[in-house]
Amino acid sequence: MRSVAFSKDGKWVVTSGSGNTTRVISAVDGAERCRVTHPPVAFLTFADAVFSTDGRWVAAVRESAGGVVFNAETGAVRCRLGPAFHVAYSPDGKWVATVSSDEVSVRVFDPSSTQERCRLSHGGPVNAVAFDQTGRRLATASTDGTARVFDTESCAQLLSKTHNGPALTVAYNTRLSRIASGGRDGVVRLCDPETGMEQPPLHHEGAVGALAFSEDGLSLATGSADGTALLVTATTGAQRFKLVHDGEVEAVAFSRDGQRLATGTADGTVRIYNTQTGNRNAELVAHNGVVRSVAFSPDGLRLATAGDDEAARVFDVQTGSELLHLAHQGGVLMVTWAFRGDRLCLATASTDGTARVFDGESGAERFRLAHDGAVRSVAFSPDGLWLATGSADGTARVFDMSTGTEGLQLIHQGPVEAVTFSHDGKWIATGCDDGTARVMASLAQQ
Repeated sequence: MRSVAFSKDGKWVVTSGSGNTTRVISAVDGAERCRVTHPPVAFLTFADAVFSTDGRWVAAVRESAGGVVFNAETGAVRCRLGPAFHVAYSPDGKWVATVSSDEVSVRVFDPSSTQERCRLSHGGPVNAVAFDQTGRRLATASTDGTARVFDTESCAQLLSKTHNGPALTVAYNTRLSRIASGGRDGVVRLCDPETGMEQPPLHHEGAVGALAFSEDGLSLATGSADGTALLVTATTGAQRFKLVHDGEVEAVAFSRDGQRLATGTADGTVRIYNTQTGNRNAELVAHNGVVRSVAFSPDGLRLATAGDDEAARVFDVQTGSELLHLAHQGGVLMVTWAFRGDRLCLATASTDGTARVFDGESGAERFRLAHDGAVRSVAFSPDGLWLATGSADGTARVFDMSTGTEGLQLIHQGPVEAVTFSHDGKWIATGCDDGTARVMASLAQQ
């Protein structure tokens, strides 16, 4: 036994020991009320568990296996905490404080912040999610064939558009109030999410799995399995350029100034186009296999790519020269950039079960964030202080980018396909194979 504590009314006792469990038992007859099982560890040195003042919740931590806040009656987990050896509830029950296992970090959590703002049900896996500028609207794309828009405060569905087959991707134009969805039917649908008015659809000869709006909202890029990318005017849907490739177009991304468009294809090549003329500025033999993701650095000087060949790469946009080769132990599914202060950071998601954070200039690995399954999606908070991940292990997690420690774990009932922050950083949205999209408060607002 490592820890024992009474509830304030003296009716219940919480115990935590070396058997990978925290138990709530009756102080009168010893009957077990509920228990929570923790991940096993080879050797447990420290464990701690306490009741909230009202006795409704228990916070339990373990030195190397992380911690949880759970319902003292049912054992249902409310949220997960990082590894720690001591935990305390504030008298008003609003805060939980932990002392980390490195003995130098004290963290304060709002356990209620991980409660869902809303859970949005679909008829199949949710493949993509995107917030509007305010965080009050969320667009989703689902295998059930729908692209939908929800009010995240009331959880009401505001709009639903149907594809003839799975909807694979969705993008929100935060400047002009437009959403775009792409489906396996080869159709891109553009509509006003407030009025539902739809522009004439765009048609490809193959599935559309990649969409991106330029930051100024004036342009939309599409990527299709038919080997083409379209560059269109977002306000009208009018096609400006059709960009023909030698393989399926798996990824598209604009530079922040909207002057360049990058595409990644199944044949391993990456191309950079001038968005004003449609001319190709560069063609890079980036990967020995499918290119899954492309992303310009915030200053537009570097382009990161992710490939099935177990690597992420960084190229100089002007010269096309390779600057960094970042090896993984599995395919890399996604890359994304952020500035944290004046430091440029690059995050990757990999089938090797890790999300990794690198120095964007030197390539030095800063953090390797382990999961129990492939990491499908990564997203930085707008200020670069937090990284959210979505994994095939059924969790979305939030990590502190100053320490690499896990601050939050959100449990789903299936693989998490997509994760994103709202533009103010206060909310996280996830898309899951269990048929739900969820919106939850993030640690970034604390």
